Amino acid sequence: MELEVRVFVAPAIFPANGLWFDLPLNENTIRTRLQNTGKLFGLSWNEPIIISDYEAPFAVDAYASIRELNILIDTLRAIKSSDVFFDAMVSGDLKAAGVDLSVFDYKQYFRTLN
Repeated sequence: MELEVRVFVAPAIFPANGLWFDLPLNENTIRTRLQNTGKLFGLSWNEPIIISDYEAPFAVDAYASIRELNILIDTLRAIKSSDVFFDAMVSGDLKAAGVDLSVFDYKQYFRTLN
């Protein structure tokens, strides 16, 4: 079973006016598609965007970094599919696998990757 993550990305000033994207996907590609479809209103390429909805077996914060999400997805996909953690992650049943991600420090993890 493949890990699938979809996010609804929109301008921060109008979170309902966005598009769905399958991750991993480069943030520049996301911004280009939003701009080409008239979803980004600002004159600046740096207009803030947020994730106003998601479909993933884990919680995604509205202000999560697309880059960090891509890294997380690639890392999880690299785990062998026979691994209990991976199967539980994809099925969304982490508690059955005895995994508690509420104590996992994502920010510290991503700092170690840089």
